[in-house]
Amino acid sequence: MKLYYSVTSPYSRKVYVLARKLGLAEKIELIVGSSMDPETDLPNTNPLGKVPALITDAGAAVFDSPVIVETLNDMAGVKRGDDYLAQLQLQAVADGIMDAAVAMAMETRRPDAEPSAFWMDRWTQAILRAVKYLEDQGTDGLEGWHMGSIATVCALDYVGFRHEGLNWRAEAPALAAWFDTAKGDADITATDPRTNS
Repeated sequence: MKLYYSVTSPYSRKVYVLARKLGLAEKIELIVGSSMDPETDLPNTNPLGKVPALITDAGAAVFDSPVIVETLNDMAGVKRGDDYLAQLQLQAVADGIMDAAVAMAMETRRPDAEPSAFWMDRWTQAILRAVKYLEDQGTDGLEGWHMGSIATVCALDYVGFRHEGLNWRAEAPALAAWFDTAKGDADITATDPRTNS
């Protein structure tokens, strides 16, 4: 299999950490690059030109990250038990945090204007609401490595990576304690964008 991957993409990181946890990483060839590179052939795999994108051994193109997650879970024979919907919900919330944090990062790079205060605040509030939601749900559902917990740690770490001044921890002390432990995991450390980019 081949995985189009960006070191700084939290979505790519989520997918690759899951592959490592499922014992599938050795079957994956990483094609590391930037989706913004005009020389990339990524649009031939994903018409949206976004990472991650997976090419299976059968030659099928799979995108985007939630669909790749489902594909990897199927390959590894992950059972869809009573907690599967809860894991999907955690992944959805974490992906929303990623969406807002990535949008904020892109907004600060606009060459034609100052970042929009309206949108920066809107995305900040979305992150803080999502973090508060996770805090209110409790950390029991984050125990063990599955798509929900992996997405959550990747999302929170991306916020710290790109938006160090955004103090989400004040909203979520229990979540922060869980995160501080989770980010020490070997697969999380190995995919840290700070040391790999």
